[in-house]
Amino acid sequence: MNHELHGRKTFWVDGSLAWMLGQTDLDIVGQCLRPPFPACAFAFTDRPTLEIAASLLSIIRTARSATNRWR
Repeated sequence: MNHELHGRKTFWVDGSLAWMLGQTDLDIVGQCLRPPFPACAFAFTDRPTLEIAASLLSIIRTARSATNRWR
């Protein structure tokens, strides 16, 4: 909803920039990071990043289904 309210600012990340970001070591506290707008989205379309995202989604789904079995 915030994405809609703040003008749907979406940034498409080029594959070469995604690769460079993947090679970067982030050595600051997360609280220091601030997005450029109150709400924005970063869209990645390169295969390596999408594979990482798919892997993370699979892990999350597996964890949720395991948690739901014990409720």
